[in-house]
Amino acid sequence: MAEWFLRVTGACFFNGDVDTFCKCFHVPHETETPDGTVRIESHSELRALFNAVVGHFNACGATRLERTCIAAEYLNADLLAATHISRLLQGDKLLQRPYRCFTIIKRFPDGWKIAHGSYVISDSPSHNAAILGLGPA
Repeated sequence: MAEWFLRVTGACFFNGDVDTFCKCFHVPHETETPDGTVRIESHSELRALFNAVVGHFNACGATRLERTCIAAEYLNADLLAATHISRLLQGDKLLQRPYRCFTIIKRFPDGWKIAHGSYVISDSPSHNAAILGLGPA
C-alpha cells in the first residue's frame, strides 16, 4: 500500500492531477520538515501545498521524482507506518541529495489516507518551504 501511495502521488506532481493527489490525504493533515510543521485544515490548503511543491519542481527543472519504500509496518489493522527515500532528478541528474521521508497511513471511514508526513530535507530550504505550503505557487 505504501508503494501505491508513492506511485500515485508522485505521478500527480508531474501530470498536474491535484484532485487525485488530494484524495490520497486525510484532512486535517500534518506535514513537517526540518524548517517547521504545518497543519493543513482544508482541501484548499492542501491544493496550495501541492501547487507550491509543483512550483519548486518546475523552478529547479525537475523531470521526475524517484521514491523507494525502505520500510513499512502495520502497527495495527488500521495504521501503517512507512519510510521511503526520495530522489529529485532532471533526467538522470540528481538535483539535491536523496532525502528520507516517514509517513503515517491510516484507514478512515472513506478508505486509506495519508495522515502525516515527515520529510528530512537538509540541503534545500526552498523544497522545505514548498512542502510547508510556503513556496512558489
